[in-house]
Amino acid sequence: MRTKSQRSSSFIRSIPIVALFFMTSQTIYSQFVLSGFGVEIGGGYNQLLWQYPYPFIPNSNDIRFDRTQFALTPEARLKYDIQISENFGCIPFVGYNRFGGKSKDPYVDQNGYSVAQSEIWVDGVEAGLFTTYIISDFLFGIGYKANRHLKVKGWYSIPNIPAWSTDFTDKFRTWSHDAGLRVSYRLSHYSISAESWFGISDLEGTGDLSQMNIRQNHFRFLLGYIL
Repeated sequence: MRTKSQRSSSFIRSIPIVALFFMTSQTIYSQFVLSGFGVEIGGGYNQLLWQYPYPFIPNSNDIRFDRTQFALTPEARLKYDIQISENFGCIPFVGYNRFGGKSKDPYVDQNGYSVAQSEIWVDGVEAGLFTTYIISDFLFGIGYKANRHLKVKGWYSIPNIPAWSTDFTDKFRTWSHDAGLRVSYRLSHYSISAESWFGISDLEGTGDLSQMNIRQNHFRFLLGYIL
């Protein structure tokens, strides 16, 4: 049976081994787990394409309330760059996104009826994946993402009338889906990227909106940092 002094001596001798194991583990974790992990922030321009039939006006065309006036919205995401081979990789990501659209002022539909200027914005979280083709410091990708809508709100204004807002959260679908294109340039740990997203599912949900056809396109620039 070992004495107390022998056990203390064994414990002291084991400290360098434990310390070496810990430092090695941290190095491996940093090189193979954290490497490729990154964050991106930026801004986007949106197009909300809003169309529905106008059955109570004979011989009229479908009403379009497209909201395509330029307005920037914020984007932020976490991503993980995975290089599968020399020229191929993939980028899973998750983040916050605001999309929607703002109408032009003044706005008159194609049947000649005046419509209030309006903005409709969707706040949500997104998760998706890009597959990428790598050429030197450039990455070209195609991707898919799903959007979980957390809040949908509209603002309306007419000259000489106080502006008002409407909550559309329960009128829109809970989820929507987009297909996208991406090009990135990497310089050391930094990157600049441009993305285009095109809605592949309708946004309309219940009530009056169920008769409409609502889709969105989204274009964004992102600045990134990669570990």
